[in-house]
Amino acid sequence: MQLSESLYLAFHIFEVNLRNKIHEVASIHFGTDWLVNGNVKFNDFHNNKIQSAMKDLKNKGKPVEIPRIIAELNLGFWTALFDHEYFNDFTTKIVIDSLLNLSKATKKRNLKIRSRFRNIRKLRNRVFHFEPIWNLQPSIRLKYDELIEAISWISTDMEKWLASFSRFDENENNKP
Repeated sequence: MQLSESLYLAFHIFEVNLRNKIHEVASIHFGTDWLVNGNVKFNDFHNNKIQSAMKDLKNKGKPVEIPRIIAELNLGFWTALFDHEYFNDFTTKIVIDSLLNLSKATKKRNLKIRSRFRNIRKLRNRVFHFEPIWNLQPSIRLKYDELIEAISWISTDMEKWLASFSRFDENENNKP
């Protein structure tokens, strides 16, 4: 449980920074209301998630505003924006401008990004659903290192900040 808990901060930093960076970049290219203005052609999955987020906000009596919609959308929504069907004008602009610290060669290899984000989402779901992670293959150390690398693609400042607060190393050393 301690090992899982020690990943929470890294997952939080990854998810919040990814969604905020995507929104920042998409706003420049497609307008600040890009989630709802029709400038991005979303698939049914994304359209349903956006509609559901708006409905949930309305049911909670909260204003249906872009920042609230963004916060309401889950990690699956954000990582799925890097799926193959979006590897077009939308994803190309998002990848190039959002993942500033990713090497140019990797930027062109959207498959690596998709795979990495999918693996992070799967690990996050395991942790948040209280499944054991100490005996994962490949190792939890490798998965953690990949998560940290993905954070660095978005923001090296956040990667450095996380390093000063992370308890992963001490908890990994105490696993069964």
